Amino acid sequence: MSSNRKVIIILFSTIISANMLLGIAPLSTNIGKSISKRLDPIRWTIGLGQKWDMFHSIPTHHSLKIYLTANDASGKEHRYGAGLPSFKEISPKKLIRYHYTFLRLFNDPLNEPFKKSYIESVSQALLKTDPRLRQFTIHFYHGRINTLESIRNGADISTTRTEKFGPYKIQGKMKR
Repeated sequence: MSSNRKVIIILFSTIISANMLLGIAPLSTNIGKSISKRLDPIRWTIGLGQKWDMFHSIPTHHSLKIYLTANDASGKEHRYGAGLPSFKEISPKKLIRYHYTFLRLFNDPLNEPFKKSYIESVSQALLKTDPRLRQFTIHFYHGRINTLESIRNGADISTTRTEKFGPYKIQGKMKR
């Protein structure tokens, strides 16, 4: 094995180990905040980012629903699931990792290239499904559990945030 490869393996292993060992520090302490601030870019890149820790009693999300609506040339709206390549609905209980992927994809500006790639893939798949379609919109329903403090102050237990991304034009020739 080359020395460059060994260095890369050791560096990557050290970063992952630091994340595991130091990542359990409570986010409510100064040391936890400091460690989290330095490790977050790495965590979000490899999909391990989170904003609650083992000392939290409740995760911050309770649901996520994503679907697409596409309009044809006459303006008629068609509904599709967000799962590619078949546009199937993504079940939150069976495929929870997809839900967290969509959260990162649409809510973190660092993931803009991945979001753009997803939008292009949806466009191509819709064109292949029905060449009459002209544009599509991504509907994103994100259920958040409110903090205990806000609930004590009169807020509901949870809120649902509704976002729409688009409309995006379906354009170009089908990729083969």
